[in-house]
Amino acid sequence: MKSALYIVTSALLLGCTPEQNRLEAERTATAAQLEKLPRLKIDTLIPTLGYLSKVAENQRTGDRITIAFPEPKPADTVVLVPVNFLNNKNEYVARGFPLRFKIEAQTPENETLLIADHTQSDFLCPGIAPVIFKIADPRPVKSLTLSVTKLSPGNVWFSKLPIFMLNELLVFSGEENMALNAAVDSESPFRSPFVFDPDYLVDGYSYFPPIDPATGKPFRQFTSFEAQLQLFFDLGKTQTLNGARFYPNNLNPQFLNPHSASIGFPKEILLKVSDSPSFENAVTRIISNAKHPTYVSNAPLCKKLKSITGRYVQITLKEGRKDPRRSGSPMISLSEIELLHNGINRLTGIPFETATPLKIGEIHKIKPTVLTDGKSILGTIVPQKKWLLQLARRAELEQENAELILKQERSYAQQKETVRNLLFAIPFLLISFLFLLLRNRYQHRKNTQALRERIADDLHDETGATLSSIANSAQLLAELSSGKNSDDEAELIADIIGSAERSAKETRALILFLEKNSSQGDLIDRFRNTARQMLSGFELTLDLQAEKQFNQLIPIQKWDLLLFFKEVLNNIIKHAAADAVEIRTRKKGHALHLEIRDNGKGLPLNTQPTHLAKRAKKLNAKIEVTSPETGGTTIKCTLSKGTLSRL
Repeated sequence: MKSALYIVTSALLLGCTPEQNRLEAERTATAAQLEKLPRLKIDTLIPTLGYLSKVAENQRTGDRITIAFPEPKPADTVVLVPVNFLNNKNEYVARGFPLRFKIEAQTPENETLLIADHTQSDFLCPGIAPVIFKIADPRPVKSLTLSVTKLSPGNVWFSKLPIFMLNELLVFSGEENMALNAAVDSESPFRSPFVFDPDYLVDGYSYFPPIDPATGKPFRQFTSFEAQLQLFFDLGKTQTLNGARFYPNNLNPQFLNPHSASIGFPKEILLKVSDSPSFENAVTRIISNAKHPTYVSNAPLCKKLKSITGRYVQITLKEGRKDPRRSGSPMISLSEIELLHNGINRLTGIPFETATPLKIGEIHKIKPTVLTDGKSILGTIVPQKKWLLQLARRAELEQENAELILKQERSYAQQKETVRNLLFAIPFLLISFLFLLLRNRYQHRKNTQALRERIADDLHDETGATLSSIANSAQLLAELSSGKNSDDEAELIADIIGSAERSAKETRALILFLEKNSSQGDLIDRFRNTARQMLSGFELTLDLQAEKQFNQLIPIQKWDLLLFFKEVLNNIIKHAAADAVEIRTRKKGHALHLEIRDNGKGLPLNTQPTHLAKRAKKLNAKIEVTSPETGGTTIKCTLSKGTLSRL
């Protein structure tokens, strides 16, 4: 009963602990992963917002976008970047992301490959972060189609009518964004210059330029005060180039001030590549920024180029955006230049040269690798695909962490409720436990007493009557045979009478021991009387202590110990050849000790009388017999704490 109560109480108190420990361990592991990932930070200084569909009458109107790639390549990852707006709580939230859609790709053989299908149930947009769709079996594809079958509700601009919006769509083949500057066709586009247009879906301007601000600090950037500037780079060997990124400067990156961003960024960029340092037979690519004459951004200008090959590169920068603080002063300023082949930068760490000295002020003195050191004014530049995957992974982990926090809160609430219920239940459980304990103890005592009384009655009725009958019959025989029997017969009859009377007396003694609260149950007194009766011709020394503790033994234990006592005295009388006996009783610690010593001839070494060993076993007692060479025997019987606790 006690162990059951303990188990129930422990379960109620600790029932939630393993679950909470598991949740806490998961949160710790999640926090460790989040610590290694960049934080989601939206850059709102981008020239365009992406794609917007026309307002539909209902959510099932749908839309379809098809992107045709310049050349087929194996696609391995598709990235959708939601359009984000500030809500009434001053928090960025995704708007216009489709609820149901599927993504398919077309191979050069006109085979359709299914990349993702969310047309059967609403897709849960993870928030402002990029949404990643990985392709398990990359195959060359020539185009990609996004089919929207259920639109999301709009916002206050559109009276909550269904719309479809997407900031940027990227398709990666390795490190290269195949969709950059690709041809886009859509069924229901809404066009707004410099804001929404199908072409803006693949123009490279997203809320998440691949710059890690956590690893950055304000870097000194390239600035020259002239209207046109030529930069020369030696790639060291012939390289193939098919992409370029130009990162703008920002005079005050700590502020979201449009007048400080993109100062000096050129309106027109010409790229020449040749195998000759004199640029004979050079191939020219014009990287125009004419679509954005008032270019204001922290994001890089990204351009897909028709492949060109060469070792020497000449970049001509024209018409930098003027600094409002320097009215009319020409200025060219950049943060970083990347020339790419299949998404990999081939210009890293290469110094630039100029045909004429730069017109720069003292505070703008720079190293020749300032434009190729992998750093922008905002931080360290990260490979675009890796950056987007990390941001998406962070969003997943933050969602998991939020769910874990919610589970923890529910678990704590459940535990709190359990403890509250337990506080009400504990008094009832304790009272119930005490009641059952007392009831069981009372019932046990009642049953034991009933058994003792039944045995005593049986002994009194049967054995006592029989012994009395034997004694009476022997006495009658003696009277009838008075004067007629020989001395031996008379002695035998007298012995029968004596034995019967002694047996009857012992039976009555046992009955007195079994009877509850009998005044004849004094064990120490019985030791004393028995010793004096049996050892009447011996020199007897009695030192009987701990009377209270010995008399607290249960009756059957008292009786077994008394029989043990008599067996020892009987052995002394019959076998010891002793004339002196010393008897002691003690309580030492939690044990009771009975010690009987005689001065007889002793026992063989390491010998214990069989009958005494059996008696001790019944008592669950320890028996020790010693016989020194000088003679005599000492027998010690010890009832230990464990034995007493079971009585």
